[in-house]
Order: sequence, then structure tokens, then C-alpha cells
Amino acid sequence: AEHAVYSPLTMTHPIDVRMQHDPGSAFWVALDERFMGFCDRILVLKLPGWDASSGVAHEIEFFKSRGIEVEWAEPSDFGINRDHPDFAEAFR
Repeated sequence: AEHAVYSPLTMTHPIDVRMQHDPGSAFWVALDERFMGFCDRILVLKLPGWDASSGVAHEIEFFKSRGIEVEWAEPSDFGINRDHPDFAEAFR
């Protein structure tokens, strides 16, 4: 099955770090919630630090409040591990 994926971390954070003016976290939360409102699933990729992320916690609560259960994925499900050159830094 095909899925359209929205990842706040990969889709808005790169913009945030390059902006001259910081609009604040409330701006980004509101923007992310607009996109998440169109989603019918949440899949949390359990990369190192996911469980300490206030952003991931907010996303989980957002979906749970709409009756959508969290789906979980291990990095290894996608071939991601500490030896993968694109992700080695995340596992330190």
C-alpha cells in the first residue's frame, strides 16, 4: 500500500534552522497540527532519543486525542542501524 508521509522533523525543522527570524515553537506546533489533522495514522520510528522528545510526545497525544492508536517501528525495520553511514551519528 502507498502512503503519503508527513514528518515534522524532516519537513519543518530544516526551514526553522535557516530562518532569519525565529517565529517560536507555537508557530511550528500550529503548522504541524494543520498537517497532522489530515493524517489517519501515526508511526513512531524509535530512533535514539524519540522517548525524550517533547515534539514526539505532543504528536502522540495529538493522535491519541483523535482516537488514533500509535504504531511503532524499530530502526532496523528500515535497515537503519549504527553502521548505516546516514544514521551513525544518531546512535552515539
